[in-house]
Amino acid sequence: MDGYLSSFTKLAGAAKSVPHGAEDYYDRLNYALTPGILLAIATIIGMKQYVFEPIQCWTLKELDDQRMQYAENYCWVENTFYFDPDVPIGHTNKPGEGRTIYYYQWVPFILMAQAVLFYYVPHLLWLMLSTNVGVDMRQLAEQARKLESDCLVGDERKTKVAFLASSLLRFFRYRSRYGHENACKRLTSFLLGKPAFAMYLLAAYVLVKACYIANCIGQLYLMRSYLGLNMTSFGLQIFNDIANNRTWQTTNVFPRVTYCHFEVRNVGAPRSYILQCVLPVNMLNEKFYVVIWFWVVIMLSLNIVSLTRWLMKLMVSPSRRRIVKKYLKIAEVIDSDGKKFSRNKAWECEFVDDLIRSDGTFLLSVINKNAGDIVTAEVVRKTFELWHSQSTELDSPAESAKYITDEKMPLDPSAPKAVIV
Repeated sequence: MDGYLSSFTKLAGAAKSVPHGAEDYYDRLNYALTPGILLAIATIIGMKQYVFEPIQCWTLKELDDQRMQYAENYCWVENTFYFDPDVPIGHTNKPGEGRTIYYYQWVPFILMAQAVLFYYVPHLLWLMLSTNVGVDMRQLAEQARKLESDCLVGDERKTKVAFLASSLLRFFRYRSRYGHENACKRLTSFLLGKPAFAMYLLAAYVLVKACYIANCIGQLYLMRSYLGLNMTSFGLQIFNDIANNRTWQTTNVFPRVTYCHFEVRNVGAPRSYILQCVLPVNMLNEKFYVVIWFWVVIMLSLNIVSLTRWLMKLMVSPSRRRIVKKYLKIAEVIDSDGKKFSRNKAWECEFVDDLIRSDGTFLLSVINKNAGDIVTAEVVRKTFELWHSQSTELDSPAESAKYITDEKMPLDPSAPKAVIV
C-alpha cells in the first residue's frame, strides 16, 4: 500500500508543475491527472484485495474452518470460472466448461501499468526529442514566468526581455544555417522536405501528440484483450444494461458469483469439489472500469482535437502570420490594419516565414503559455527590432557569424556567457 500511496502522491503533484515548458492543458491531463486517477483507483482496489477479504466461498460441511480458509485462498490464487446461470452445476462440471476469470488478482497492477503508460511513454519521448535543439525550453519557460510573476519594470525588465529576444534570434539564425548536423534532424529534413529543421520542434511535438492518441487506443485494446471488455462499446453497454434493468448475471461482465474447482487429497482417492464463491471486488472493478473507459474515450477525443489545433495553428503559413501580427499589434509595432510597418508586406515573408517559421511560432506559444500575451508581445517586439536592425548587416557571412553558436544558448542572464555576440 505504501508503494501505491507514494506513487499516487508523486504523480498527483506533477499536475501543478510545468516541467518542460511546452506542455499544454491536454498534455497535463494525459501525463499528470490521468495517472493520478488510475493510481487512486488502484489503491482503493488494492486495499479491498489485500487488506479486506477479496473472496468468500460457500462453506461445505465436509470441510472444517482451516480447510475452508485454505480453499478460499486457493480459489483466489488459482482463478475461478463462471457458468451461465441456466447451466446446472454439479460435481461432474470441469473448470474448462465455464469462462475462466483470471484477471481479478491483477487489476491493481494493470491499473498501475496503465498509469505508467500515460505518464512515461509520451512524456519521455518528448524529453528525448526536445533535448539539444539549440534552445533550452525549460529555461525559456522559466525566464518568461519570472518576467511575468516578478512584475519587473524599467531597465531590469527591458534587459530580460532583450535577453530572451536575442536568445530567440540567435536560435532562429543558428537553426537556419547549422540545423542539419544532427542525424535525427537530417532524417526529419528528409521526411518533411527542405525547410524541415524549421519545423523540427513542431514535428517532435506533433509526434508526441500522436503518441498520446496511440496510447489511448492502446489502453482500450489492453482493457479488451486482458479484461475481456468491448473496446468500442463497453461503457455504453453497461449504461444500456442499467437502463434496461439487466444485471451482471445477464451481461457476464465482472461476475460477482463464480466457481472454483477444488480438490482435497484424503487417504485413498482424492475428493473434488466445486465451490461457489462471491467476488465483492468485481463490483468495484465494474464501476471503476466504466469510469476509466469513458475517461480514456474522452482523452482520445481531446487528444485528436489538440493535435488538429496545433497542426492548423503552426503548420499553415497564414495562421502563423496572424499569430505573430497579433503580438506585434499588442506591442504597437503595427496598427490594427498591419500598415504601421508595411515595408510592402515583405517583412511578413522575411520575418515570419523565413526567420521565425514553425519552430519559432511554437516557441512563442511556449512563452505565451507561461507568461501571457503581454510578455510574449514584448519579446516579439524586441526580436523584431533586433532582426530589423541586423537584417542589413547579416547579408555577409562574416557578420552572420557574430550571431551564431554551436552550443545551446543559456537563457539565464546571470549565467556565464557561452554565446558569441
